[in-house]
Amino acid sequence: MSLLLSVPDEILILICQNLTIPSIFTVRLVCSHIANLVLNYSQAIVPEVAHTTFPDARLLLRVPSGQYRDFAWLKGLIHRYLAAVLVDRFKLSSTRLFFEPHGIPAESDIGEALRSRVENGWHVFQNLGKLTEDAQYLPYKYQSSVSIRDRLRHGAYSRHKRDRLAEKKAYDGLEHRITKCVNEWPRTSLEDYQLTTFLLHLAFRTKHDQPEARSLPTHRISYDGPDDFDWNAKEGILLENYNSWANWAILPLGSPTFFRQWSPISEEPKSCLIKDSLLRMWKSTTPEEVKFLRRVAVTIRDTMRRNGIHEGSWEQLLDGCQKYKAWELGLGRFLAGEPLPLDWMDQMPYFVDFTSSCRTNTENL
Repeated sequence: MSLLLSVPDEILILICQNLTIPSIFTVRLVCSHIANLVLNYSQAIVPEVAHTTFPDARLLLRVPSGQYRDFAWLKGLIHRYLAAVLVDRFKLSSTRLFFEPHGIPAESDIGEALRSRVENGWHVFQNLGKLTEDAQYLPYKYQSSVSIRDRLRHGAYSRHKRDRLAEKKAYDGLEHRITKCVNEWPRTSLEDYQLTTFLLHLAFRTKHDQPEARSLPTHRISYDGPDDFDWNAKEGILLENYNSWANWAILPLGSPTFFRQWSPISEEPKSCLIKDSLLRMWKSTTPEEVKFLRRVAVTIRDTMRRNGIHEGSWEQLLDGCQKYKAWELGLGRFLAGEPLPLDWMDQMPYFVDFTSSCRTNTENL
């Protein structure tokens, strides 16, 4: 630490300017000297960090009216970028809205209104993740609250009953917490969340969550894998139905994990980051926990429905694109032969592909 403090401020500033967004926020926690340095020279550091993190982006780094290039703006670029990813990569999942390969590229201004909605949906997604991240351990928390005297008095005969009571208390408490927060959020934010999750689910390739047939053979996808992981079409347990364990599991992973996989910079091998993270969580989850966490996912879905907010759909996205004139603008530019904006997302490991996974322990559920 003493060696670090002996480095001239000019050198530390240059180092900070070459960091990425996650790294600069980590560096600020090293010591008060670094934190104060970064804060005092934020005007010189923040723009460079943004360009280092998104070297090919232009529209993404445009500062909205009334904002400044500060750390709040820098942090907000994560969700703004993820929104650009979902809107841009949607063209890989459908040809219903646009002539290929135009779509709504990340550097095209025709998608700004739609991206703003998806960005807002990512904020709700992150808040729900914080709200439900401890859901897996709640039943055990309530079990531990049972006194030793009661355990000895009732013995093993009532162990099953105590477990069910602990699970019910955990579920009721979590349901109340979810309902309270959802009721406090604006309706527009809930609608944006549903649109965001709809687009997010399209990134997951399974034989059961297959998007509608494509008109171009170059974008056809094979869904011939086994019934693996948490997908069960016979029982209707699907990601698109919002009743899968995975619907809960992606919430605590949060936007940072999706950013690590979809980041335009290569700091680590990440082509299967989300999939591997989910599989690790799945292997450490018991069948009883899977059933409980499915209930959590259904609770979120049903709470939304009670507020008049239904799951996102192709029709909702189509209506949104027509509302924002994205259809007319995109088609007009395509027919006019305008050059496509720089498509710097083509090399992104976008899809979370479960079609080739080995069979897991879903048979026990």
